[in-house]
Amino acid sequence: MHPYPGKKANANKRIRTERVQVKVVQENEQDLAIINGFRAQYGKKPLKRKGDQQIEKRELISPVDPDARLSVKHDERGRFAYYEHRLVDSLHNFIIATDVTATNVPGHRVLIQQLDTRRDFFGQYAKEIALDAGYYNTKLAKQLFERKLFAYISYRRFPSKEHPQCKRVQFTKVKEDLYACPCGVPFYYKNTTRQGYHEYKPPKGSCAHCPFAKKEKEDRVLRISIHQGTYDQLREQRLSYRGKILRSVRPSTVELSFAHSKELHGLRYARYRGVQKVKTQVLLTAIIQNLKKWTKLRSLKQIGLHLTYKIIEETE
Repeated sequence: MHPYPGKKANANKRIRTERVQVKVVQENEQDLAIINGFRAQYGKKPLKRKGDQQIEKRELISPVDPDARLSVKHDERGRFAYYEHRLVDSLHNFIIATDVTATNVPGHRVLIQQLDTRRDFFGQYAKEIALDAGYYNTKLAKQLFERKLFAYISYRRFPSKEHPQCKRVQFTKVKEDLYACPCGVPFYYKNTTRQGYHEYKPPKGSCAHCPFAKKEKEDRVLRISIHQGTYDQLREQRLSYRGKILRSVRPSTVELSFAHSKELHGLRYARYRGVQKVKTQVLLTAIIQNLKKWTKLRSLKQIGLHLTYKIIEETE
């Protein structure tokens, strides 16, 4: 699966109107329960629930296509565009699911619903799925693992100001509440924050003369996510032989499917305004691509290449 942010909306990017919306940010109660569990384990007071918060968010919309949102991936000033979220069969490159949203809706919010819909249609989940780095988050990974899917998700490199010789991944885990830095300095557990990180600190003054210290006379704080186990499982699957095969398949399946949509079927631009009409254009394009693929596979059968033998026999 892959979201393509280049579907340019049928709207002038220079004409914009500002709209202020009040949105409710809900606190993640599952993460709060995990955090309080760790805090109770080390004799610290549990954190109280803050409750839902209301924030005002400023949005720039188009007066002619209010469903589209600004995308700055291909234009520094931004242009109005849509995301298309597509599921592609890795065997024959059929498009089995597609959806269109505004560019402020990330793909991991749509993926689980698409997978559940395909399960209701086909009677079972897929066994494997390959995703790009935009889907690299623990909430989605846990939902995929609950559905027993082998997930290859490309690694996402977050910005960091760490010293190259003293990165977080270079610390050695001695035991649950103790880490050792590359220089051998012990880091002991001190706290678990509301943001979802375990904080480990060395004895005071241990990093004063360290050549890798970010600031002189200031001890470093090591932060480990409460979901580090999920990240480790993702890394193990990504570096496995099975994961490397899925990585090699992506360019010839979903990426090729999007390339054909853009170059051969004009899906680089939205011909209509409004998300429902754009969905119609995307669905028609997907049907045409599948029919072309089906015709090609039927012609291969006539010369002895039974690539779709079971599918054809079941439908006849």
